[in-house]
This record gives sequence, structure tokens and C-alpha cells, in this order.
Amino acid sequence: MPASDKDPLIIAIPCYAEEDPGLILSSLDECENPGMAVVVILLINSPENPTSEVFSLNQKAREYALQHSFSNLVVVPLHITHIPTRIAGVGLARKLAMDLAARWYSESGLGDRPILCCDMDCRVEKNYLVALDAFFKHRPTVDAVSIYFEHPVHEQQDELLRNAIIEYEIHLRYLISGQRWAGHPHAFHTVGSSMAVRAAGYLEQGGMNRRKAGEDFYFLHKFSRVGKLADCQDTTVFPAPRISDRVPFGTGRALLEISEGRRWETIAPNAFLDLKSVIDRLKNSFGLEPGQLINQCPESFQTYSEDSGFVNNFIRIRSNSASPATFLKNLFQWFDAFRVMKYTHHCRDHYYPNQSVESAVNDFFQWAYGKKPALSGEKLLEFMRREEKSALNP
Repeated sequence: MPASDKDPLIIAIPCYAEEDPGLILSSLDECENPGMAVVVILLINSPENPTSEVFSLNQKAREYALQHSFSNLVVVPLHITHIPTRIAGVGLARKLAMDLAARWYSESGLGDRPILCCDMDCRVEKNYLVALDAFFKHRPTVDAVSIYFEHPVHEQQDELLRNAIIEYEIHLRYLISGQRWAGHPHAFHTVGSSMAVRAAGYLEQGGMNRRKAGEDFYFLHKFSRVGKLADCQDTTVFPAPRISDRVPFGTGRALLEISEGRRWETIAPNAFLDLKSVIDRLKNSFGLEPGQLINQCPESFQTYSEDSGFVNNFIRIRSNSASPATFLKNLFQWFDAFRVMKYTHHCRDHYYPNQSVESAVNDFFQWAYGKKPALSGEKLLEFMRREEKSALNP
């Protein structure tokens, strides 16, 4: 880290075989400056025995970062090579960059400063740096944020790909809308390119994991479980909708499957109706025996509880909780976002088959809110974006 940059804002970006290394760097360089140095740790990662294309693109990214003149950024390109295949991937790359940022902040006595996370295929709103710097300064009890995002669908000329990303973003927003409506306290988007974390909190929670996919989900939900994750809608990240087969799931994989003709489906709204019924009962379960509680829940939860260890954990949590409020907090640390996902998948596999995205979303809003959007495509996506913003800013 340059010695003159005593109080920088640090951005951690993994980089692997990128054809346009200037996309995010140019976007960040054009942002309003928050009144401090802005340092980008560009973690270029190459596995052992990379293809000639991967090697060439990674070298190109490093050279671009070294040779390009930036007005408002200090870019530090680090090329890590010969990474064993068994651990190489976005999780490790993100971890290495974030570990370095957190260590520098910590050793400089700046543990309250945020590490911003982006991806190479993103652009950001011009107030991105200013907004996030202010957010962390004004919200001292928050350690991590999920930043509002929108895929720039209007820029996509390929109709098939445009429709694919519209459908997938609707799916993402619907899943979180369903969890929020059901009353689960950990309903947050977890997108690696749209998150930030306070350095001290990062270290306290053990840092980023090395997962090859889903690293963002497991990382951010460390903070939701302890009540230190928040939404930030003060700025916007624009992830590029691009097809990818690098990981087994996620946006790139979903777009690949949809573009190949697969009709994307999502969780049926009945699963969220059951989830709401369960959560309503959990909130008043401190004085109940496990059997009493389970008998009041939908059949889908009764069967889920048999294999999930719910009864033993319910008893353990209640015996270690001094009050209903503490009990509920501890209970949701067990019945967390991961177990909610498992429960909705249980509903899907045994009770309510998946529906088309358009059908599920229209049914959900009619049943849950008495609204009947009767929309499709981009208009349905615009509706979902408005609904999400209004839910977070009533």
C-alpha cells in the first residue's frame, strides 16, 4: 500500500481471464471522490497449468493495470500463479484480496473502514464510493452491506440473452421478496459484486471462504446471523449479464442454461405461504413443547423437521435462552438463510413443484399483497425493482 495513502478506501476485485480489464476500473475512476485515496487491490489469479488464453488474458489485465493512467485510483495488481486446481476459484481470489485489505486496515488502526467488493464485469453508479463511505460512517453497528444492484438489461442487444437476464433477476428478487414477506430476518441478496464489509467485522467473522461458487452467500450470512448485515440502497452496482460455465450455479450458469433453451423455473409461492406460517408460529413458541409447535405447522415443515434436527436444536436453544427475545434471536441463528433455502427446496421436492418465474411471481403478489401485476418480461422486472425499493424504504 502506498505510504502516502494513510486513510484510503480499499476495493477488492478478483480477476480471471477478463477480456475487458478496463470496465470496472474505468467506472470506479469516474466516481465522485470521497475525499481520500481510493486503492484497488486487483487479485489476478491463475491456476496451475492454465490454458494459453487464460495466461494471455491474465497478463493483459496486469499490464493494463500497471500501464494505464488513472485519475482517482491507485491500482495494485497482484498476479498469483500456480494455484492448485482443487482450491483455485473466485472464493480464494476474493479472500486473498480481502485478507490483504483487512490486514492493512487493522495494522493501520483503521478497523472501522470498509472493504468494497466488485467484480471485473461490473459498472457502478457515480456516487458509489461516496455513498458507501458515508453509509459505514453513519451506521456504526453495521459490519456488512448488501448493495442494491440492477443488471443493465436495456444495453443487451441479443434478445435471447436479454430475456434470460430479465427472467433470472426477477427470480432473484422474488426469492428475497418471499422470505421478507414470510418474516425471516435474514432475507438479503448475496451478490459478490455488490457487497462491502467493515475490516474489523471481516476479521471477527473469520474472513472470506474459499468456495468456488456461492462464496458470497456463505460470507454475508455470517453477518445476518449476528444482526450486522444491512441493505444499502444509496447507490447501485450494474453487473454485466454474461454467460459463463466457470461455476456450477449462479448468474452466469443460469444465463447459459436459459440461452440453451431451458425454461427457468422458481420456487412455488405455496412454499413461502408455508414458510410464513412456520415463522409466525416460531415467534410465539417459547412456551411450547416441540411436538406442540410442530403439530401447529404445515405438513411440509412437519416432514422437514424429521431430518433437520429441529427438535433437538429447539430444546437446546430454549434451554440456553433467558427470555423469549433471546430465544427467538438464537432460533433464527439456527433456522438461518441456509436452512430456509433447504426448507423451500424440501417444499419443492415433496409438495409444491417449481413454477415458471412469471407465473410464480404474479401468483405470489396476488396472494401475499392482494396485488395482481399481470405483467411479464421487462415490465415485471421493473415492478419487482419498485416493490423491493418500497419495501425497504416504506
